[in-house]
Amino acid sequence: MKKYEGPKVLLLEDIHTEGPKVEVVLNMLEDLNIVRSKRKERNALNFFSDKPEQPVAIIMYMNGQEALGIYFSDNAYMLGSATFGVRRFRKRNVCCLKLVGNGEINLTDFLSSLTPTNENHIFLAN
Repeated sequence: MKKYEGPKVLLLEDIHTEGPKVEVVLNMLEDLNIVRSKRKERNALNFFSDKPEQPVAIIMYMNGQEALGIYFSDNAYMLGSATFGVRRFRKRNVCCLKLVGNGEINLTDFLSSLTPTNENHIFLAN
């Protein structure tokens, strides 16, 4: 039996510099129906506990009370493909985010590490 690990939390440095980058990447992924996000601006520390569906990731900022819950959509499998999927955008500067401290993370790599790999998908060529 697989142990439930819960949502992964990504704590970013600054809402004013990292927030617009996150919005660009999430808008791109939402347009492709890969993820959907829900914004919570009041008490962010309850980690979306009042929602019936738990997010796979939560993005928070050190200097803001905003939190973003990230949920997978129908095309989430596209995060796992390095050649044809979303990970080919990893070299774009907008995907590189500053973590609290001195670390950096790539948002598309972070989300692709959370995708389930044991599902079977059927790809059809048109």
